[in-house]
Amino acid sequence: MIIMEITTKNVSVILITLLFAALSAFFYFLLFGEKEKHPFSEPVSKEGAGMNLLLILTVALFLRLPCTVLSHDGDLRYFMNASEEFLTQGFFGFFSRWHIVYPPFFEYLLFLIGKISSFLGITFVFGSKLTTFIFKIPGIICDLLTGYALYHMTAKQQSRELALILSLLYLFCPVTILDSAYIGQVDSIYSLFTLLTVYLICTKRLELSYFSFAAGFLFKYQIIFITPVLIFGIVTQVILTDFSWKRFYHHLRAGLAAIGCILLSYLPFLYKPSTGEFRPGDLLLTFGNSLGSYGRASLNAYNLWTLAGYNLMDEQTAFGPLSCKTWGSIAILALVCASIVLFLKYRKDTSAFPMIGAFLIFGMYCFSTKMMGRYLFPALGLLFLGFILKPDRKRFLCALLPANLLFCCIVLDYLYYPYSAYRPELLMPRILSILVLLCFGFLVFTMVEEIRHKSKAD
Repeated sequence: MIIMEITTKNVSVILITLLFAALSAFFYFLLFGEKEKHPFSEPVSKEGAGMNLLLILTVALFLRLPCTVLSHDGDLRYFMNASEEFLTQGFFGFFSRWHIVYPPFFEYLLFLIGKISSFLGITFVFGSKLTTFIFKIPGIICDLLTGYALYHMTAKQQSRELALILSLLYLFCPVTILDSAYIGQVDSIYSLFTLLTVYLICTKRLELSYFSFAAGFLFKYQIIFITPVLIFGIVTQVILTDFSWKRFYHHLRAGLAAIGCILLSYLPFLYKPSTGEFRPGDLLLTFGNSLGSYGRASLNAYNLWTLAGYNLMDEQTAFGPLSCKTWGSIAILALVCASIVLFLKYRKDTSAFPMIGAFLIFGMYCFSTKMMGRYLFPALGLLFLGFILKPDRKRFLCALLPANLLFCCIVLDYLYYPYSAYRPELLMPRILSILVLLCFGFLVFTMVEEIRHKSKAD
């Protein structure tokens, strides 16, 4: 077995992890220590909270800015090349020219970045600090918007002081800085829409949640992990609560309108007005390429497959009587079935929706195939939302434990053991895989305990 040597980089990672763990522990004891009155119930003026939030957002921004020029990893080469191609060749035919692409809204964002940069006379050069900085801006902005959204949600549901604490914890969480500002990934964009979708469901604004879900889908397909939560919201608020055909058709029209927006967003990639050429097959091609891409049991996701020694192995490899891919499909089906059971057990408790969404994302990360190290990222916002709707000890730990762990997972994935450096005999990936599985187990335990207490109370 091989473990990491003691180096300056290792010490830095350990210190960052310990500092955020200490910050998490500090707020845990502050919120749940033995006191007559919880500090987050103390009134804070709107003006004072606003100034404190502005300070938190400003510091969070300045923490990220130096990181933007330190690395040009991630998908920066794709971002740069696609942006330039949209300016020279347009959108039509793009899906047939590229094997794996992002959904339309993200491609439009790349086009907009290219257009603005061209207007300002900026030429993209891979590896240059300016180019790297430009393509990291959207992810950083969505980080800050998520922090603000968590503040707004908490201030509305609980108190302004708790809102400031949660916003600070999310924005200062090392993994949010690492993912968008250093690596240059864009998980924060669709994670924001994942959070908004579930929050809109919880606050009974289903029509808006359809369009938020559609927007998230058009930035990154992984938002489909929370599709059952959207269905549960429809069942609860349309079918089980004051059902009427008028309301049913109203929501049906809204849902179809959201689907129509998704389809229309693909039109510039499929239709060329100047020639009248229409390529609907390109839509099926891009979906097929996305579904069939990265055919590995695990892609440096520290989960069951990495623990079992199947990281980076073909997903068709046998694992017992079945292939890894088949087991992964079974796991997805089992998780969806389990989410239905959780939904039924929680009954109409809206605070369950973000927890079920996080359960699905976390479970698929742990047991499905083709998972990358970052795919747990959108669960963080949902776990924060779960705590906002029901602030207790266990839910606080459910939010903070994965945040600490995911930072370690992404650090190992990108800075220590990228695909070319990974070896089956490494010890740290297996240790992290065990911790991630235990963390998922704690989430399941928390939800089961809540259901048990709810049954006793009823």
